Amino acid sequence: MRSGVMRAPSSTEVLSLDQSSGAELSAGAGTAERDELARRHFDRGNRLRDQRRFDEAAVAFSEALAYAPDCAEAWLNLGHLAELRGRYADAITEYRHALAANPVLPEAHLNLGNALLKTGQPDAALAAYRAALVVRPDYAEAHLNLGNILQLQGQLDAALACYERVLEIRPHCAEAHVNLGKIHRSRNQLPAALAACRRALALKPELPQAHLNEAMVHLVAGDLRAGWPKCEYRWLLAETPKQRVLPAPVWGGDAPLTGKTILLHAEQGLGDTLQFVRYVPLVAARGATIHLEVQPSLKSLLAALPGVAAVHAFGEELPRFDFHCPLMSLPLAFSTGLESIPATVPYLRLPADRDARWRDLLGPASGLRVGLVWAGNPGHPNDRNRSIPFSAFRAICAPLNGARFFNLKIEACRDDVTALADTADVVDYAEFVHDFSDTAALVAQMDLIISVDTSVAHLAGALGKPVWLLLPFSPDWRWLLAREDSPWYPTMRLFRQPQIADWDTVLCRVRAELERLVGQSQTDRAPAIKAALVS
Repeated sequence: MRSGVMRAPSSTEVLSLDQSSGAELSAGAGTAERDELARRHFDRGNRLRDQRRFDEAAVAFSEALAYAPDCAEAWLNLGHLAELRGRYADAITEYRHALAANPVLPEAHLNLGNALLKTGQPDAALAAYRAALVVRPDYAEAHLNLGNILQLQGQLDAALACYERVLEIRPHCAEAHVNLGKIHRSRNQLPAALAACRRALALKPELPQAHLNEAMVHLVAGDLRAGWPKCEYRWLLAETPKQRVLPAPVWGGDAPLTGKTILLHAEQGLGDTLQFVRYVPLVAARGATIHLEVQPSLKSLLAALPGVAAVHAFGEELPRFDFHCPLMSLPLAFSTGLESIPATVPYLRLPADRDARWRDLLGPASGLRVGLVWAGNPGHPNDRNRSIPFSAFRAICAPLNGARFFNLKIEACRDDVTALADTADVVDYAEFVHDFSDTAALVAQMDLIISVDTSVAHLAGALGKPVWLLLPFSPDWRWLLAREDSPWYPTMRLFRQPQIADWDTVLCRVRAELERLVGQSQTDRAPAIKAALVS
């Protein structure tokens, strides 16, 4: 479950002419008659925008610009309309027109930064926010959004200073308290993080991000039952998918299911789906007929999941059902605590044909087979913290007598592919992997999986394979704190950064443990793996 950095709730600003830095139209607008015509079109654009008639409003602002081409405020509002319609490249162009007409219009710098950020240009957005602050040093929204980017880039002290400045300017800014809490959470300072969430909620009791951040603090602290209800606020966040409107009520754990049909559906990443399908047998035990809807790449793998009547890929036609429930709401429905996590493994089965195919492809084992995953999806909001550059990860897979290394990162980036081609000690079967059934069958041939926090780690844990999981200093909520085991996956061992960004210590420790494991005699290797998982 993702937990993105907050944005200011109204960070895209628009202006009417009497709110702008000058009450008159920009200099050189022309005659009084042209000024008046421009003003009429401009005011009509504002009214249409307020009525959410965005296309007509855009026409009106364009007509105002026909009479007053240097009206920065009209360019600004056109940019805002483009953003509302998801046309961020157009918005950037309009905001730059506004700044050409009026370089000291702080709202244009702010909105330009927002649009640049939405098009994946954080460094350019950073410059835009700083430009806004040159014009208006007490601009709270610019400090807030600047802090958001700095926090995403791991510059926690600088981000902290931004949020503290926001609170000097605007003491009752709940969003700044939310983001202060996220910084405390990034440093594993849970009491301070919880206090910041509660200050935010005292100011804005229904602020979704504050509730969700509080959920993350409770969950990572191991207080699962306090965290699950607040996780439901995820549906209200602008950066996450909205809760689906389906022709049946959500099942929350209370309604009887005997003789009923329920749709259980995935909602976020592949790892989340693999983790929470463990609840399917518990729902089946209530007497329900279960239809499961998942990502297409998981369909064949999950077809054999016990208790499922049918598995559907996203976009396929669904049958009639009496209830539905997102997979990640099932822990709440079952009131799961640390002591009641359904953790019997394996809970996934391999398709027999894939298992046989990969046994034949790899042939007889010679030495310990170690599967490696050093990075996850680069689009994940926390990828910069959880993934490791292959150049650093090579410390683990340097030549080791008695071990063979296998690439389990199927969708490697171009640089990784080049590095793998130059690394003769890592066997790469990626070209033979078509979906997660193939990935699962390849994982099943391994003696040990060493992975960062990504979907393959969940897959290996669900298959009951030994997994060494490499975690950043501030891990995702599900891995808790200050322990080397996982209540979700009994065959998993956790290796944590001792401080922020310190992968070197983790990699050295893992390599030393691997050398110790391989040093065991062939006959002792199986019990040695088991011992290494819990030692």
